[in-house]
Amino acid sequence: MVSKYESAFLALGPVFNTTVPNIEYQHLYEVAGIDIAGPSCRKDNNLSGFPSSFARWDSAAMRAGFGLFSELTADERFATSAWILESYGRNGVAAVPAGENAIAPEERSLHLLNSPLLWWVGDDEAARKKAITYGERIRKAVRRDSSHAYVNYAVGGEELGDVYGRDGERLKRLRGLKKLYDPHNRFGYYMPIR
Repeated sequence: MVSKYESAFLALGPVFNTTVPNIEYQHLYEVAGIDIAGPSCRKDNNLSGFPSSFARWDSAAMRAGFGLFSELTADERFATSAWILESYGRNGVAAVPAGENAIAPEERSLHLLNSPLLWWVGDDEAARKKAITYGERIRKAVRRDSSHAYVNYAVGGEELGDVYGRDGERLKRLRGLKKLYDPHNRFGYYMPIR
């Protein structure tokens, strides 16, 4: 099954491709470059992401978004940026009835994640504005029918409903759990339930 998807990806003619077979789980983050010493944990860099979730890939939308990403990364200040395309496993989520968990309904059905991650160095306001402008343009280009953003990638421009879903009763229940188990907001990272 994997070869079907791998061959479709390779048919696109990626600029760079590497395969590491038989990775032991404890080395997965290191091999993927997302460990503490990897490029995703760069010190003294700015990072802004623009996540969107989908039920299926829209190749025309992705092409439009990637065209914008290519324009931005042609600027040397943003050349080390990355674009994440992920698919979450859904068997565990589907095994638990929707009313018995805290998973946003959108997350149960929109299992594909797309997130350009824009990196740049320094405190230049023009660079920050350029990153934000391009990031929002990319998100608008690829986001055709959903405004859901997976919470681990949300970075600031999202609304509460974009991250936790729009079901008012569910949000009320989440707020009650937050008040019960975290009354002092110790887990008050970005976009906490209040």
